[in-house]
Amino acid sequence: MRDSLRSITRVGAIFVSWLATVLISDVPAATQETVVLLFKDSVLVNDTLIKLSDIATIQKTPEHLRDSVANIRIGESAPAGYSRFASVDEIHAQLLRPRFRSVNFECRGPQRIRVVTDSRAVTIGDFADTLHSFVRYHLAWAPGDYEIVIENPTVSRRILNKPFSVQLSGSVNSYAKGPVRLTVQLVQGGRSSSVPVVCRIRVTVPVLVASAEIPRGAEFTQNNTTLRRIDITGFSFHPCTHLEDTKGRMALRTVSIGTIMHTGLLRDIPAVRKGDRLYLSSEKGPIKVSVLVVAREDGVAGQRIWVENLTTNKLLRVEVVNRETARLLPQEAI
Repeated sequence: MRDSLRSITRVGAIFVSWLATVLISDVPAATQETVVLLFKDSVLVNDTLIKLSDIATIQKTPEHLRDSVANIRIGESAPAGYSRFASVDEIHAQLLRPRFRSVNFECRGPQRIRVVTDSRAVTIGDFADTLHSFVRYHLAWAPGDYEIVIENPTVSRRILNKPFSVQLSGSVNSYAKGPVRLTVQLVQGGRSSSVPVVCRIRVTVPVLVASAEIPRGAEFTQNNTTLRRIDITGFSFHPCTHLEDTKGRMALRTVSIGTIMHTGLLRDIPAVRKGDRLYLSSEKGPIKVSVLVVAREDGVAGQRIWVENLTTNKLLRVEVVNRETARLLPQEAI
């Protein structure tokens, strides 16, 4: 009895297996979509990104897949004027199969594609007008008193062969002269290229010049100075441009003929000269004392100098008020 049951069970299992085979063989396999890609040996791109359509011709593809396949990003392009290589095996394994699992890709042609980035050369001189406008905007020199010269106009950069924008940066002092360094950024989408620029600002202005020898301590007048237009690009001091600039000042040292007058040659004319007599005042509460003293050195208003009390011959430290008076310092006593 047991043997009979085992035989029946075995026969039933064989029948079920046969039936399943027959049924499966009668069902047609699911249709898999096919895309045929013909890759090129070498291509030229003019963008910062490489798309599949740049390096391959899509010969056969379902209409609903055409755009999504064509716009697959392969990677960044090489810098302008340079090239990189793309591997078909890597594109298929890393970009196509993971994204289109139900699509059969037939990749034909070379397995390694050279992708050259199109380019054109631009020089600093190509945007000289933009540079000049940028520098002029920051300068306070009068028009006609300066000249802007670009010292490296032939320096060039290769950029994509498409429109670009120019961005300038750098510090330009209001009264800058001599070399000024700027940076030009050539921007194309998310890619930019920096170019250093060296400008020289030549300044020629009317300045005050000694027309006669001016002794130390002498004042400046129309008789010993004159205005002359001179190139001061390499002049390191701040020049005097009018006789008014020397008002109330005198020569710090002897000034020779032809010397450009500048602040380093001037000093204030003393309100008090050595040997001058002046009144020294001192206040303590309601008591105010004034004594006659003699200056032992020159001094301008607000400056501290030594004086001598003519009554006691005592040296005192005082602050000059004007030509006639001085004020006793708190720590001093008459």
